[in-house]
Amino acid sequence: MHDYTHFRQMKDEFFGQDPHSPLTHEQRHDFDGLKYFDPNDALRLEIPVEEFAEKEIVQMQTSTGDVQTYEH
Repeated sequence: MHDYTHFRQMKDEFFGQDPHSPLTHEQRHDFDGLKYFDPNDALRLEIPVEEFAEKEIVQMQTSTGDVQTYEH
């Protein structure tokens, strides 16, 4: 199984079954999965990751209201 296939299955399960789904109860009842395009390897990008020379500490509020510290 490809990574994207597993990711799509997990997303569909979340949308269709999780109480935190953005869908209403009625929508979840009838939900049979999102419609996806087939993967296209010609559009795949592989690029090197470069770290910033100077790192900055930033704090961001999360969706739960907590504050998390990150390194930028």
